[in-house]
Amino acid sequence: MSLHNIHLHQVDSTQEYAKKHYLLFPHDQIVVIYADEQTAGRGTFQKPWHSPVGNLYATFAFRLPIPFPRLPFLAQCAAQSVAACLIAEGVYPTVKWPNDLLLNGKKVAGVLCEVIQEPSFIAAFVGIGVNLNMESGDLSKVNQPATSLKEETGREWDRDVFLEKLYEQFCSDLRSFFKELH
Repeated sequence: MSLHNIHLHQVDSTQEYAKKHYLLFPHDQIVVIYADEQTAGRGTFQKPWHSPVGNLYATFAFRLPIPFPRLPFLAQCAAQSVAACLIAEGVYPTVKWPNDLLLNGKKVAGVLCEVIQEPSFIAAFVGIGVNLNMESGDLSKVNQPATSLKEETGREWDRDVFLEKLYEQFCSDLRSFFKELH
């Protein structure tokens, strides 16, 4: 699958944007909607996701065939992709199943997987939030113990570079997902 980016400076939620516009997206591509800031970011069970500027807020939107028997494992596939990107950078997260990544027992990333069933395909929306450069003041606003890659490593993280690596890793993992179906 090829990459099609939609960059938004501010949006309520990349996930909601994707769900509102997916019928307009190219059918044969993964569309990545990413934003500098979300005003109503959320995780599972509608939990708010504090989303200030400086982090990664992205939704990967794509079509899956019907049937897709491994659909329940899509969130774990995405969590594995995020973990692989972090490990490649020398950061070793633990996964709090099914969809959170932790560093030193604090949340650094989360995955939200949602689908819409259409007559001829499944529209998949994989939202990924990674606290790249959050400072301690913003981290204190999170409703659970949280950290950022900057807090853990002491260096700034380039969102666009991280997104590109994550896209490549997720595409590779998704291809493996498809191969195992056949």
